[in-house]
Amino acid sequence: MPKKIRELKAMLLKAGFELMPKRGKGSHAIYQYPGTTIRLTYSTPYKCVDSLSITA
Repeated sequence: MPKKIRELKAMLLKAGFELMPKRGKGSHAIYQYPGTTIRLTYSTPYKCVDSLSITA
């Protein structure tokens, strides 16, 4: 079952990811793990997330 956006945000923050301000356009949000090049991007046109884009 897809996660709700608020659940995903809470999980990312608890795991130590930080929201990169002014990096997302519109419905996109980009989180980065401090001290690494790991970034997680998601687009949220709906209230649930079923896929993510992870780059390292």
